[in-house]
Amino acid sequence: MKAQNNSQHDSREQFERIFADRYKKLNAAQKKAVDTIDGPLLVVAGPGSGKTEILGMRVARILKETQAMPSNILCLTFTDSASQNMRDRLSRLIGERAYSVAIHTFHNFCVDIIRKHGEFFYHGATFRAADPITQISVLENLFNALDHDDPLRSYHPEEGFVYLKATQNAISNIKKSGLMPHELVEILDDNEKGFETISATVLPAFEERLSKKDFSAIERAVQALADAGSKRVKSKAAAQEADKGGAHGKSDGTGKASTAAIAFHSIEEAVASSIADALSEASKKDETEQISKWKAKWIVKDDEGRKVFKDALNIGRMRSFAALYKAYQTEMHRLGYFDFDDMILDVIQALSTNARLRYELQEQYQYLLVDEFQDTNNAQMRI
Repeated sequence: MKAQNNSQHDSREQFERIFADRYKKLNAAQKKAVDTIDGPLLVVAGPGSGKTEILGMRVARILKETQAMPSNILCLTFTDSASQNMRDRLSRLIGERAYSVAIHTFHNFCVDIIRKHGEFFYHGATFRAADPITQISVLENLFNALDHDDPLRSYHPEEGFVYLKATQNAISNIKKSGLMPHELVEILDDNEKGFETISATVLPAFEERLSKKDFSAIERAVQALADAGSKRVKSKAAAQEADKGGAHGKSDGTGKASTAAIAFHSIEEAVASSIADALSEASKKDETEQISKWKAKWIVKDDEGRKVFKDALNIGRMRSFAALYKAYQTEMHRLGYFDFDDMILDVIQALSTNARLRYELQEQYQYLLVDEFQDTNNAQMRI
């Protein structure tokens, strides 16, 4: 026992010596980053300026100054090589304890969660990673099942389903955004309401050939549109907060997670801002060119010759895509498959609907550090 205590003491002295030596080499800003242990911290620095060193030194400072164990620290990065580099650097600083710090890519972290907490995923079943051929095969079967008048069912004798590859890419991008099928439908519902407001508020101001005397009418329409969008966002946020309070963060019984209100701009506000920018440029130059360009880009005629906001014409195709996305997820799960992007999306779903899993991980990981944070997408942010 005495020999073991002496070994631990020697190890501690070596750690203190190495830490002090490397700490002396830091500049004032780097020392401030290392010394800031609790609360949020963003380090902004260029390539080769020692960001990974700072991350390692922060881990060492946490272990040096707090009661946290190495397993209470989670370090996330974006490539396997960066993860290995981080662990190698850390091992030279804190020794064997570096192998107890959780250092992962986002995908590996999610795989680790699924492996360790399998009861929360796929009803306890073991799923397999789907290769690209399997993914295409599943999508082809779903396209074959579409109604003949579905906007995505376009078929070419040589190329097959015209929108299949685009749908596969879109599903991947939607998953990177962290959106599950029912959340995409909610966004489409929200946008459709916005399109109705845009049609009623803005389109009348663009009915006739534009002239400078129309600027005031367009400005009033823009303000009305922005106000309507802001009011709808606040109303929705209040409703979400009420739902959250009533559900206490649990599932609503349909498998959908009750989500907290997220601050965002409505499509009305986005369109209003876009028109306001064009109007500002037109006013500065005292000409209608910028407004006319905006009108040509965003206002088109539908099949019946009515003027409509351009994106409103795509709502049918987007709803078809949302249905395909849901069917794809359902079929993949039925067959016992997941794809690369599902690793993160499935963990988001599990964390949203299982408080016990969420609390367990929150309790385990007391400190969270992200390397190359600027590359974080929305799905990773939700994790």
